[in-house]
Amino acid sequence: MTLNFTPHDALKCLYKEASNETEEKINIARKEYPSFNNEVLKLQSLVCSLDLFLIKAPVNTVDRILQYSKNKQVKSA
Repeated sequence: MTLNFTPHDALKCLYKEASNETEEKINIARKEYPSFNNEVLKLQSLVCSLDLFLIKAPVNTVDRILQYSKNKQVKSA
């Protein structure tokens, strides 16, 4: 049985953006090839870790930006 999908398809599957057909092919491949399944599991772990690293500006940075903008005068055209 030949399973045709690309690495991009596998990533789309991780992010729940793949078609049902592609997702089914990848799930079959994961069952048949333990090494592929291990790689997918590693990627899933990385995706979860990345989701934890949401970038937020520190409060003092936001405050400085707001203060700077209040001190600037708007020039009319």
